[in-house]
Amino acid sequence: MYCSECGKDVGEGTHFCPGCGTAMAGAPPPLPQYGGARSNCGLCGFITALIGLFLPVPFVDILIAAAGVILSGIGISTRKYRGLAIAGLIIGIVAVIGNISLVLTQPEVYTDAWEPWGF
Repeated sequence: MYCSECGKDVGEGTHFCPGCGTAMAGAPPPLPQYGGARSNCGLCGFITALIGLFLPVPFVDILIAAAGVILSGIGISTRKYRGLAIAGLIIGIVAVIGNISLVLTQPEVYTDAWEPWGF
């Protein structure tokens, strides 16, 4: 059997031409490229980390910043939004550490914030 593109001799059972890479008759279809839900984790992690950094709601800011760290960590493994994932990871870690240190050093900030709701 010969390749229809370059004319090179191709052995039986070969799915692709060794000379030019053309798919031969009976070659399996290519696998679909799937970015999946993970492809946007970098962007989501960056946005979530920023919200956790600037959110003035006690304890919720720590949880949201931690979610930003997790999403950014997942997003680093993808090529899409990788820079934002790294930035989100750094911002999220800073937000978690900053908010926890605020709870430990100035608890009145958090108790004053909950007063309007009767807590």
